Amino acid sequence: MSRLFLLSFFLVGCISAYASRYSGPSSLEPADSFECIHSALADLNYSVTDANRDAGFIKARTNEPVAMRLTGEPLHDELTVSIIKTDGGSELRISTVERATADKLIERCR
Repeated sequence: MSRLFLLSFFLVGCISAYASRYSGPSSLEPADSFECIHSALADLNYSVTDANRDAGFIKARTNEPVAMRLTGEPLHDELTVSIIKTDGGSELRISTVERATADKLIERCR
């Protein structure tokens, strides 16, 4: 029984480290969405590691670890935001392991 528990604990730990994709609409134009996301990331304790306003792309990483790997190494959330122009503004596409962060970004930059 304890082996099964350890195996399931290991598998859950591995699976939870993979990013999921979330999306939501924004009434803002892509350039304004970019500025909104950029500002919100700083407020959420993320550092932007790569960004391109013209391409509508932002990559960021948490300043503090969100968890620890089984090896004891810190695990930082690394997220990617793509901003796609739409007829009514833009669409925010966010890839992250932290759903709460994606929800906050989408809500703030509607």
